[in-house]
Amino acid sequence: MDSSTYPDSSFLVSLVCEDTKSEDARGFMSRASEPLLFTPLHRVESRNALRNAAGRGDITEADRRVAFRQIEADLREGVLVHLPVNWTDVFRRADELSEKHAGTDGQRTVDLLHVAIALESSAKTFLSFDTRQRRLAKAAGLKVSLEFCHTATPAAGRRNPAPAARPAAYGFKAATFSVITASAFASDRASAGLLTGGFGLTFQNAPANRGHSPRISWARALSVASRWR
Repeated sequence: MDSSTYPDSSFLVSLVCEDTKSEDARGFMSRASEPLLFTPLHRVESRNALRNAAGRGDITEADRRVAFRQIEADLREGVLVHLPVNWTDVFRRADELSEKHAGTDGQRTVDLLHVAIALESSAKTFLSFDTRQRRLAKAAGLKVSLEFCHTATPAAGRRNPAPAARPAAYGFKAATFSVITASAFASDRASAGLLTGGFGLTFQNAPANRGHSPRISWARALSVASRWR
C-alpha cells in the first residue's frame, strides 16, 4: 500500500512505547486512512531511543522488548511500510535544507535527514512531536500534523500508569490486538478470544506483564473493539 504520511522517530516511539504523547499518537492513527512510511533511519533512531530510555530507567527492559516487537509486528501487519531510500539524493536534499534554514534556525542533522527523506519520497504529511522538527518540516512545505503538541517529546519514557491497548492496524486494515498484555486476560483466555472474535478482531497473546498494570480492561476492550469494527 502506498502512503504519503511520514512520521519522525518521536512519533513512532510514542506509538510503540507508552509516554506522555502516546494517547495523541493513537488518536491520530485511529483516524488514519493509510500506513506510515518507515526507513532504516527510523529503525536505528527509534531502537536507540528505546535503549537509552531503558538505560536511564524511564522504561523497563521488558517495556523495551515489547516496543521492539511492536515495531516488527506493525511492519508485518502493514501499519508501517518499508520505504526504499536513495541516500545520495537524501543527503543532497538535506544539505540544501541546511543551507536554506540552518543560518536562521539552527538545524540538527537528523531533523534535516527526516525532512529530506519525506520530500524525496513525495510525502505530503509529516508527523512529529518535536517542536523544532515540525518547524523545519513546515518551512520545507510539508503538511505538519499534531500542531496541538507544543512541547518536544522525550526520546521515550514517562509512561502513564495504565497504558491503553491499541489495535495495531487502526482504521485502514482489519484490526489486531497485538499489544494487549497476557495478564489482562489471564483469568479467561477463552472468553477473550470469543470477545475479540465477536468483533472481527484477532486475539494475540503478548508477553507476560511482569508486574505492570494491565493494559486493558473488559470495558476498555469492548469500547476499543466496537470502535474499530
